[in-house]
Amino acid sequence: MGLSKERGTKQSEIKSEDAHGTEGLDKEEEKTLKEFEFYHGFLPREDLFCLLKYVGEFLIRVSEVDNDPHQKMKREIILSVVCECPPGELSRLQNIDEKEDEAQGKKGYEKKVRGKLKNVIVRRKNGKYLVEVARLFESIPELIKHYRETPGKLNKISFILKYPIKQQPWEYFHSDVQQGKLLGEGAFGEVRAGTLKLKSGRIVEVAIKVTKGCTDIGKAKIKEMMKEARLMRNFRHRNVVRIYGVAVDEQPLYIILELVKGGALNTFLKENANKVEVKDKMDMCLGAALGVEYLHSNQCMHRDLAARNCLIT
Repeated sequence: MGLSKERGTKQSEIKSEDAHGTEGLDKEEEKTLKEFEFYHGFLPREDLFCLLKYVGEFLIRVSEVDNDPHQKMKREIILSVVCECPPGELSRLQNIDEKEDEAQGKKGYEKKVRGKLKNVIVRRKNGKYLVEVARLFESIPELIKHYRETPGKLNKISFILKYPIKQQPWEYFHSDVQQGKLLGEGAFGEVRAGTLKLKSGRIVEVAIKVTKGCTDIGKAKIKEMMKEARLMRNFRHRNVVRIYGVAVDEQPLYIILELVKGGALNTFLKENANKVEVKDKMDMCLGAALGVEYLHSNQCMHRDLAARNCLIT
């Protein structure tokens, strides 16, 4: 058994003999993947728990995998599928996962899924694709078609691709987003004004967080930002900045938010120190309080409430 560092996912030890250099995934493969309704790009592993719940559900995504510490990480195709484990094996896996989850403060529903969810690298060998050593396929669509009709085995655990999980309402393609002027930048990347084409076809103005992750600090910040997006994408309140969703089909990743044109409250107060009346300040405090009240009612704590983190409409 080998350990491929796709965030700690165990995989069968199959040597990858592809001819795609250090990047792994090539442009032609990327084009093929984008034709699948169940392709989710660079969707983080943490988002899988709310998408993959029942045996047979699956999706395809891409991840940077560290197969060799002496080489650059490769972009690999990942098949994420919920398997039906043998009772003894499922119990053993759940016991292991429960200890890890309790230490990390994971919720019960995450523990239940962890025992069944498998993330498998789609390997290449002599120009063909495989997830099982003995079964090679000429193309990725052929591989998917086979396992939608015929069960396979991963480390003695059976799986079949029954129910494809399509792109979610909060997932967008980079082609849906048009970048505009730079609004700001920081350790995580930069923020730009722009537009988003909604699922309905309507165009809205947005703010786009464009991530960069070339350092460990950058990657940790991206993980934190994606966690924030995951938490807030279902929030709807006039005093809470809306997160429309994410664009993860390519890199860099985009986090897409409501565009608030007035800027930060602290800057506004400094620039208008002699113009803002007490009544206006009270209205600002009320707006912030209503937003915080809504967050608290949804079991969310802001943790950094300050004028610099409040925006003026």
